This record gives sequence, structure tokens and C-alpha cells, in this order.
Amino acid sequence: MNFNLPDYTFEETERIFSEYGWYIPPFIEIRIVFELVELFDNKNVLEAENHLINYFKKNLKKIESELIESHPERKDILTEAFKAHRKKLFYSSTILFLSQADGVCDSIIFRGREIGKIKNNDENHPIINILAEKNSLTDYYNNETKNSNYFSDLNRHGVMHGISNNYGNELNSLKALSLVCCVSDFKRYNKKYYSC
Repeated sequence: MNFNLPDYTFEETERIFSEYGWYIPPFIEIRIVFELVELFDNKNVLEAENHLINYFKKNLKKIESELIESHPERKDILTEAFKAHRKKLFYSSTILFLSQADGVCDSIIFRGREIGKIKNNDENHPIINILAEKNSLTDYYNNETKNSNYFSDLNRHGVMHGISNNYGNELNSLKALSLVCCVSDFKRYNKKYYSC
């Protein structure tokens, strides 16, 4: 791939990822992030998602260790979620990862009022703007359209409330894990504004 550095801010880059149900994973090289943005921009979604799947597979152990170190009180649940993922029990791993994303910051990304308070603070981290926006993962699940107006079929409300029943695959499990990583970073960056 010919690599040209796109003229995107961090927030714009994260927004492109979130349009497809992903959040920028931890430890990833910035060069790879921009390559993925270029793929998404050119509608090479399958190729971009294959790169992300491979990234997570290669770094799964490191991501698990980092999350457990950051959230030792969630060790048993996170360990079980990763174990389910490795055993290809993707319905289980997806819902466990989503529940932990909720728990890491007390569901504030799914309750607009609380995140709105942080968003109004001039010193906030740009990820807050992304978490506050409606996307495939965070929008209210529409049972008639199955949220087909989005690029991704993973929807937190549909999964957590038992409405969606076709989310059990590796792709959705890893997208849910990318959200856990994102809100974990969110919590770290915003301790002075919100204590989860």
C-alpha cells in the first residue's frame, strides 16, 4: 500500500473507526492507524477489518494483561471474556466485553447527561466527542431496521437487552473488546473530571 499521511485529527480518525464499530486499539503504530483510515475511506472495509482482526489476535495476551492491570477488580470477568473469545464462544465474549465497557465508566457513554457534563469542560480529551456521538454501537437499537443504516451490525443496546440475536462472531467480539480498550483509556484520561 502506498502510504500518504492523511490530514486528519485524532478525533476525525477515531470517528472514522467508530463509523464501522471499531475504536482505535491500544499499542498500535500511528502509521498503521492511518493506513486503516485510508482503507476505510476507500471503502476497503473487509481489508481494514482483516488488519484489525489480525492486530487483535496478535496482541490479545498483551491487551488482556493491560486491561487486568488497569482494572484488577474486574480480573475474573475479563479473564472469562478472553477465555470465551479464545474458545470461539463469541456470543459470550461479545456480551461480556460490552458489559465491561459499561462497567469501566459506569455506563456514562450510554447516558448522555453524564458525558455531556464532561464534554462541556474545555479541557476534555477528544475521545469524549466520539463517545458522545450516535453510531452503530451506541445508538438505540431499532428492531425493524436492525440498525441497517450503519456500517456495523454490532449494537450495545440490542446485545445487552437480548433483542439482537446474530452478533456472535469474532468480528463483533473484537469490536466490543476495542470499546473496552477505548473506555479504559477514557477513564485514565478523565480521572480529574469523572471518577468511575
